[in-house]
Amino acid sequence: MKDADLDLAAYGITFGGLFNSGQACESGTRILVHEAIHDQLMEKTCSSM
Repeated sequence: MKDADLDLAAYGITFGGLFNSGQACESGTRILVHEAIHDQLMEKTCSSM
């Protein structure tokens, strides 16, 4: 979504990928991002790790 809360999304991506060291069946493996916010979201996600 173009109007998504990017801070919340970055937190969710980080938590989902690292939860239980990635060994849980519900750990995220894919992220669908609108091209208009891709770079911003990736920057926020990488800086939160």
